[in-house]
This record gives sequence, structure tokens and C-alpha cells, in this order.
Amino acid sequence: MSPNISDPQIFQANLQALKSRLAATHLSMTALSSPVSTEFVSGRDGSATFAWRDESGATHWLGRTTMPTTRAAALVEAFQPGTDNVFIDGLGQGMEVRLLLARLAPFQAIIVVEPCAWAARLCLQLHDFSRDILDGRLLLFSGDDGWAHMVRHLGACPGYMTPRRILSWPWL
Repeated sequence: MSPNISDPQIFQANLQALKSRLAATHLSMTALSSPVSTEFVSGRDGSATFAWRDESGATHWLGRTTMPTTRAAALVEAFQPGTDNVFIDGLGQGMEVRLLLARLAPFQAIIVVEPCAWAARLCLQLHDFSRDILDGRLLLFSGDDGWAHMVRHLGACPGYMTPRRILSWPWL
């Protein structure tokens, strides 16, 4: 079963929030497109996601999973965030961030560096993170200079606790 299309309002809401809070990430999202032809599809667990084929014809899935909700639920359930902020190296499909935000206390934030800006753009088409971005609970830095943007942003915005927990991906 394949979904029709992603809701453009979700992406626009995320872009507006990024423009307001994380201008460098906003610019990276508006100045790029995917280097591959992606397709909006249903994962094996029924979750909306994206897939694409590489030059050899092999299929790849956003976040390296055909079952985004199933994997996210397992990872987040096993994760012990404590009371500090959390760091994630990459957005995956985005569902882990969605579930973790729901689990964390309102004063906790998730800091994400997603080196692949076009993958971050796909995630922002699937999940409405706009309120979390505006509230400062989700800090997303993307692209080749995502790490540098994170350092600059955190230096300019004191008050964020240093993340003491890292949510790791199964492939790391």
C-alpha cells in the first residue's frame, strides 16, 4: 500500500520554524534537492517514508529501515535518557525523534546533527516538528557544516545543558 504524497503543509511549518530559530538549517533545507529520485512509500509497518534506487538498482530506505515505527519504538523503549539533553547523530527516518520528544520532560531537548541535508529535508516532509523547533526542544543542524553550525548556535544560546546521552543507531 503506497501513500499518495507527503503533506506539503508539514514541510512548510517546519521550514517556518527553522527560519525563526535555526536560520542556517533553514537555508540548507531551501537551497537543495535530493541527488536521487525519491518515492513517497509505505514501509513494511505501514509508516509513511521515502525510498530510492541507487545506480545499481538497489533500493534504499530513509533512515535505513523498511519499518520506521517498529524500529523507533524498540530503540526509544530501550533508551535511558536520564534528565539531561540528548544527542542524535542523524535523523534516521524521524520517528525516533518524534517518540523521544514525547517521552522526554518539557525542559529536555534533542540536539541532532544530520550530515545529509537532503535526508533531513525528507524527514521534515514526514514529521511536523515545528512546535518542538519553536520551543527549542529540537535543535537540528544539517549538511556538511552542521557540526560547525551546532557549535556556533550553542555558543550563542547559552542555557542548553550538554547532552549526556546519545541515542545510537543499530548500524553504528
